Amino acid sequence: MIKKFLLIIIGIVIIIFSFTMPNLLLQVEDLSREKEIFTKEKEEGKIDVQAEKIYLVRFIHDIYNLKDSKAYYDNKKKISINVPVTEHIEIEKPSDELKSEIQKFITNDIIKEINMDDFDDYQQVADIFSSEYTVFSCGLVKEGGDWLGINFEEKTGKIISIDFPTVYLRKDVDIQKQLENYAKYLDLDIIGDWKFEKNNILKSEKAQLIIMLVEKGDSCMLTIAPIEIYEEYVETDKAIRREYEIVESSKKK
Repeated sequence: MIKKFLLIIIGIVIIIFSFTMPNLLLQVEDLSREKEIFTKEKEEGKIDVQAEKIYLVRFIHDIYNLKDSKAYYDNKKKISINVPVTEHIEIEKPSDELKSEIQKFITNDIIKEINMDDFDDYQQVADIFSSEYTVFSCGLVKEGGDWLGINFEEKTGKIISIDFPTVYLRKDVDIQKQLENYAKYLDLDIIGDWKFEKNNILKSEKAQLIIMLVEKGDSCMLTIAPIEIYEEYVETDKAIRREYEIVESSKKK
C-alpha cells in the first residue's frame, strides 16, 4: 500500500513537470532577474560572520528563502515560474555516490544497516532553486513496504534530509549522539556551538540552524533547517493540537 501510494505521488510529479517548459529548464542559468528574485534580505547580526562563510550554512538558509518565490524568464516577463523548478532525472537506480553517503549514515551510527540494492523502485528529480542551488530528491521503495526519501545537495553531495521507517532508527544510540553525528557528517561540527535541546533538536546560534529528528507513527525524518523554520513548525504543530483538543472537548460536552 505504501509502495503504491509513493509511486502515484512520484508519478504525478513527473507527469506535471515532464510537460512544463523543457526549454526553460535548460536555461535556468539565464534567468535575468535571478539576483533580485532569488535573494531575500537577511536579518543583520543573526548569523555569525564565520559561520556564514561555510557554503552549506548559506545554502540551507538560501533555499528556504527561495522556496515558493517566483522568477521570470526574460526582461519581457513572458513566463513566470514557482521556485523550485522540478526536472525528472532519467535514472533507474541510486548512484554509487548516493550509496556511499548512506553508508556514512550507517557507519556513523545515525541509522541502521540498509542495503539499497534491495529496493525495487527508484525515482529522482532535481529541484532547481537557482543556477547555483540544486537539490536532488530521491524516492526508493521495496516490495515489503520499506521506503526511503532522500534529499541531497548537488555540490557537496551531502544528504540534507532523509525520511525513513522507524525500523531503520538506531534505538541503541542516544538521540543527542545521533544528531551530533549528523552535524559531523555535514562537516558543520566545526561551528562549535551546537547545543542539544528539548524536542530532540541540536541548535547552533552562530549558524542559526537546527538539526532535528522527528518520529511520528511508523516514520522518521532527520533534517537540517533554519531556526525560524523549526519555530514555525512547532507553532503549527501546537495550533493543530489545540484545534484537535477543542474538537475533542466539544464532542465530550
